[in-house]
Amino acid sequence: MKKVLLMSLMCLSFCAIAQDQKQDSLIQTLESRLQRDSIRVDALIEVANYYQFKEYQKGLPYIEEALEIAQEKRLNVREGIVLRGLAAHYLRMGLYDEAIDQAIASLRVLEKEKNKNELLLTNSLLARLYRDKGFLDKALEINKKNALLVENDPESALKARYYFDLGNSYKELKHYEKAESNYKTALDIALKVNFVPGQMVMNLTLAQLFKTIDQYDKARMFLGKI
Repeated sequence: MKKVLLMSLMCLSFCAIAQDQKQDSLIQTLESRLQRDSIRVDALIEVANYYQFKEYQKGLPYIEEALEIAQEKRLNVREGIVLRGLAAHYLRMGLYDEAIDQAIASLRVLEKEKNKNELLLTNSLLARLYRDKGFLDKALEINKKNALLVENDPESALKARYYFDLGNSYKELKHYEKAESNYKTALDIALKVNFVPGQMVMNLTLAQLFKTIDQYDKARMFLGKI
């Protein structure tokens, strides 16, 4: 047990060091690449993403500069990505109305560009915002649209995520059978592509779902798979 704990701590330490090194590299890129172009925008986005879950307040100046350059140079897809990043930043601050506004702005840009992958990600964020605000029908509509868009795509971790999102909306609406069906679809995809974190999340989610509807044997079964 002590060896496992030690290995886990070492792994976490190495991951932290790697993240810090990546941040240093990105900062160096920004300092050396002053030209206002797509390369600088990409670096700004990466730095903002680095800060999203760690001192997220520090990410805002990078988001603002990236948005300014993207709009100035008409880098439309990147503008949509940055607007989504701004929506995520507002979400972290608990400013849901502002987050929804930026997510919708991102959608408008990405819809014009017909960039499916980025559109799916913005849809996913907007659905979460609507779900958190209690606009469950709006969230469900968006999640159903995403599931339809990826229905014939190759299996992937992201495809599993979109079925997971749909399950979440059904669960909030207390449509438990449909929630279970979509969670199991997400789990099947995660198993096929060997997406282990996704498998763990889906097994836990299914366990919680079955606990909610008082099916404790099934809840224990899925807990046992984690």
